[in-house]
Amino acid sequence: MRNIYLVAGYSTLAVGLCAWHGQDLNWDLLNYHFYNPYMWLNGRLESDVHAAGVQSFLNPLVDLPLYVAVRLGVPPPLFYLSLAAVHGLVPFFVHRITTAMFPRASTSGGATASVLAGTTAAFGAGFQAEVGNTMHDNTLSILVLASLWLIVVRFDRVSRSSRRAILLAGVLAGSAVGMKLSMAPLCLGLFAAVLVLPGDTRTRVTHALWFSVAVGLGLVVTGGYWMWLMYRHFESPIFPFFNTFFQSPFAPVQDFSDTRYLPKTILQTVSYPFYWVSTQDLVTGVPFRDARFAVVLVFLPVLCLQRLFSLAFRETADAEPLSGKLFLIAVFWVVSYVVWLKMFSIYRYVIALEALSAVFIIGVSAVLVQRWTKSLALAFPVCIAVSCSVLPPNYGRIPWSDSYFGVDEAKVEEYAGATILMWDFPRAYLVPLFPPSATFVRLVSNWGLQKDTTMWRRVIGSITVADNSRLYLLDGPLYEGHDQQSNRLASLGLGLQRTAVACKTYPSHHGGFRLCPLERVTP
Repeated sequence: MRNIYLVAGYSTLAVGLCAWHGQDLNWDLLNYHFYNPYMWLNGRLESDVHAAGVQSFLNPLVDLPLYVAVRLGVPPPLFYLSLAAVHGLVPFFVHRITTAMFPRASTSGGATASVLAGTTAAFGAGFQAEVGNTMHDNTLSILVLASLWLIVVRFDRVSRSSRRAILLAGVLAGSAVGMKLSMAPLCLGLFAAVLVLPGDTRTRVTHALWFSVAVGLGLVVTGGYWMWLMYRHFESPIFPFFNTFFQSPFAPVQDFSDTRYLPKTILQTVSYPFYWVSTQDLVTGVPFRDARFAVVLVFLPVLCLQRLFSLAFRETADAEPLSGKLFLIAVFWVVSYVVWLKMFSIYRYVIALEALSAVFIIGVSAVLVQRWTKSLALAFPVCIAVSCSVLPPNYGRIPWSDSYFGVDEAKVEEYAGATILMWDFPRAYLVPLFPPSATFVRLVSNWGLQKDTTMWRRVIGSITVADNSRLYLLDGPLYEGHDQQSNRLASLGLGLQRTAVACKTYPSHHGGFRLCPLERVTP
């Protein structure tokens, strides 16, 4: 019953934050979160071509609730606030992890510390930016934190039941990776945490092997079918990524890599979180500020020194469960962070690490001071300071509305059977709102749509067989055709119609869009 009250409390806090920040309208939602389930469920993997760019090929499983809600006419406030309530499980599991760290004799102090840790997690910049948001980093962080909690709990009770807990932890971690590959660094961190569990070398290796098997099972459950579809249609299970290895003819033989957010210098590499203390956009692309990671990097060396001191005096992790569990969490955090820093450096992928910041603040304070009143007196002002100083990144919010996208579907019924060529981003959210007989083909992409690929030949094929009277160009309402667009159309034997028929403009929450009729011209 107590856990039910805790979930209700944190969910209420998350709902309040979502209500305050407004309705979700992030770039990814407009580009592929609504489109990909539509493409999957309606068998449009080959009829549409690159409609959402490189993101067209990401697993849509976690996007199904959004798609169903839109199709069933669920009011946006109801859906997004319900999603925010689910996101309340992030601070809840931070609370449970903190509770699991402390000896049972410290029930009163541990309860206070757990509430402080959970509440601090809810006010993180990343968590607030995505609360009630469809980018899914909050959603999948729930699985990661639940997995970590299962591992931390096993620290005190390593027994036959440990295998079941470790298997469940692995399934949860693998499921997160199957739905979103960017969760992989956190999965590696969890693997390292399993290796830190008490026991001899054989026991630890056995636990790690079982965890790995369970990760594979979770990956297959949530991502296996999509990987099979990608292989069947595009000859690569994780198309178009790592194409130097898979060499699918549908994409260039090169690896897609978004390097915009990676640290640019050695100094940034070793001290990146300290740049985030002031307002900047290094790892978000939009302005944000949060000191949590920097505080963790200050507290981690203190924990390491304490562990070395304990080993020097031959004190075991079993004798100091708080220190041992905190060290386990630190191993997870550091391994995940280092891999993430090397691979992505995109802040929202590590909301789970952000959420654990107060665990380090409280845990290290308790290890050093050894008295609850003093440790909480130290941790409380630090947690309050980092919570009050944040500036959440704004990935796209609008005032609450009775429509998800602000598009009148009846007005685009006239485009049944049309072939619609797409130019700018993000526009794929419009595809499910058009008649199903309309085909969408992208002329320029954010990666992979090159003229020497099979995918580009599909672009040419779609344009070649299109009805001459049903060809249109889709772009922004204020877009004035420039040389690049004109040249691309001309290379395909197309141009804007030179008749009295004007482009038609339609409103939407994203500033509207326009459709211009095309005609075939002589090159």
